[in-house]
Amino acid sequence: SVTGSWSDTATWGGSAVPGAGAIAVINSGVTVTYDANSSTALKAVCINGLLDWGTSGTLRMVTSELVVEEGGELRIGTTSSPFTGSALVEFSGTLDAGTVGTPGTDPEQFGVGLIVFGKIRLHGEEKTPFVKVANGGVNSGTTSVTLISTPTNWDSGDEVTLPESLQRLDGGS
Repeated sequence: SVTGSWSDTATWGGSAVPGAGAIAVINSGVTVTYDANSSTALKAVCINGLLDWGTSGTLRMVTSELVVEEGGELRIGTTSSPFTGSALVEFSGTLDAGTVGTPGTDPEQFGVGLIVFGKIRLHGEEKTPFVKVANGGVNSGTTSVTLISTPTNWDSGDEVTLPESLQRLDGGS
């Protein structure tokens, strides 16, 4: 592998870009800039070098495991230039432990998801994390809510959660 863009076959030694079921390995000393918006399900991505998602774009990766090895780094945005687009890693797949004689891709059974032994640096657009509801709260059947302040950088499609606030003295549910 050489340093380059994820979608450039030259980054992968002139062979194909990692496709369905592939295990993509980013070697030590190599920087790969992720530039895909892909629904193709990879088996695993193993980062020994740097996987950099840049600072903007609509990027999506589907994989069973995203492993940042010791000495490796996953970076999305920077302190001085936070990521302003849409970055999504979707974990999909099953545990593949294999057997003693034929180990699978996950013989240590870490499972499906993000596994970090190295560095992960995520810098995104700052958003208001929560805002209190005005006028004492929300009642059953309420169809609109007034907030005590205007949230910053909330986008259409962001999820709003209204947690239960009922306090029970009896410990019941």
